[in-house]
Formats: sequence, structure tokens, C-alpha cells
Amino acid sequence: MRDTVPSDDPIMRDWQGRPGVVYFFKAGGFVKVGMAAVGKGETYKEAIVRRQKAIQSANHELLKLLGAILFTEGKLPAMNAEQREREIHNQFAELLRFRQHTVGAEWFAVSDELLAFIHENTKDADELGLPKHVATLTSSSSTSDASHS
Repeated sequence: MRDTVPSDDPIMRDWQGRPGVVYFFKAGGFVKVGMAAVGKGETYKEAIVRRQKAIQSANHELLKLLGAILFTEGKLPAMNAEQREREIHNQFAELLRFRQHTVGAEWFAVSDELLAFIHENTKDADELGLPKHVATLTSSSSTSDASHS
């Protein structure tokens, strides 16, 4: 992947040069394709868990980490991750839950094609050394939601 032109803004330039990650979280019948830059003093694992916790706290469905693509090479890894995220959004645009370029336009309907892409192009939770879930269902919820895990 080709590095994009760095920003003139020193804060953006710092962000662009950080490691980045494109993550895939499943919630119910949908998959969120998102991107995070690794913060100062943070590992890529911590960045993924940070995003998973934030998204889980705003989602009533149990969130499952399906996989992630890590960006650590080049001069602008976070910017490259952001570019790859947009490419994936465009590739699966027909599966979007919400209209493209609007709030929520990072959620895609689960499909065999999308799941195959994730399987073929990412490291899964076990390979990353991360838990699949950051939340725990109550015993009354776990039986009715078992199909969502």
C-alpha cells in the first residue's frame, strides 16, 4: 500500500505516523469495520480492546472480535490503515446497514463473502492474543443470545 502525503499539521503528522489497525467486530447480524490509531504508550492490543470496550458500551448486542489487520510499516501506518478501511467499506458497500458517508456507515450485514474476506485477510482474536469478547452476558441472556457469539 502506498503512503499518502503527510499532513502539514504536526498533530496530524504524529497521528499518521503511529501504528494503526483495521478491526472487525460482529454484533448480532452485523459487522463493524473500523480503524484505530495506536495511542502513545499503547500497544495495538490495547488499542483494539479500547475500541471494543467503547463500542460494546454503546451496543446491546454482544460484540465479538472477528479479526484485525495491523499496520506498522512505512512512514504513515495509521493513515494507511484509514485508507484500507475506506477501501473495505467501498468493497462491501452493498452490505451497508446505514447510508454510506453517514453516521453508522461502518456497520455491514453479515455475508459469506464478508466473513471469507475477514478470515483470509486478518489475524483472529487467538492469533492476536486477545479475548473475543470484553463483556459477559448474564445467565438469562446467554441462552437466548448464544447464536450471536
